[in-house]
Order: sequence, then structure tokens, then C-alpha cells
Amino acid sequence: MPISVMEALAVGCAIVASRTSGIEDYTRHPLADGCLWTHAVGDVGEAAQCVKKAHDVPHAIRRARARRFAASEFSIERNVQAYRNLISELPPPDMRAEAGSRFRHAATAAASVPVATWRSARLTIQHMIK
Repeated sequence: MPISVMEALAVGCAIVASRTSGIEDYTRHPLADGCLWTHAVGDVGEAAQCVKKAHDVPHAIRRARARRFAASEFSIERNVQAYRNLISELPPPDMRAEAGSRFRHAATAAASVPVATWRSARLTIQHMIK
């Protein structure tokens, strides 16, 4: 779902959009009724019909439905809970893989010290020559 669509809904704007980028996943959501209309990509006739349908819903109702839909589906609290649920379902980390990752990080850091020192010395020498 594009961030611009979530932000528009959050401030009460109804949406008419093509069925792309995850928007189509919400077309049948019960709270999308009266605030979200989608059409096939490139179908100008269907897009115009969607705009007409949106216009037929009174402004105050479209606005309230858009805000309610955004709060229900895209609020920070809802997303945090979704991440908590996902993380709780993940298997525990493999400690051996984690140790290998720490070793690679330490080796990379150690290898970068001489490179950084050489670069610093080279830049200092170039600066002194000028």
C-alpha cells in the first residue's frame, strides 16, 4: 500500500486508484466502502465511473469513512501489533549463525583499520604537497 494513499485516507481523502501496489488488496475490506474505489490499470472509463461513485457519497461521509479505515488498518498501534505477532511466530535464532556473524563483523572492522589509516595518511600527504 503506497504511503501517499495511507496518508490521504488518514486526513479524510477518499481514494480512486488503479489496482496496483497493494491497493487492490483492500478493495473488499468492509471499512473501504464509501472511501476507496479501484479500477483496472489504463481503464479510463472504469476510472471515471469510480470518480462518479465517489462523488455520489456525501463529502462528510467519505471523509469520516476514510479516516476510520486508515485508523483501523494503518495506525502505528496496529502495525506494531502486527510486527509483534510476526516476531512471536519466528523460530529462535541459531546461536552458531549469530556467532559467525559477530566474527565476520569483527574481521571486517579489523581489516578496515589499515585501509582507513592509509587513506588518511595519503590525504594528509596530498594536502601538505599543495
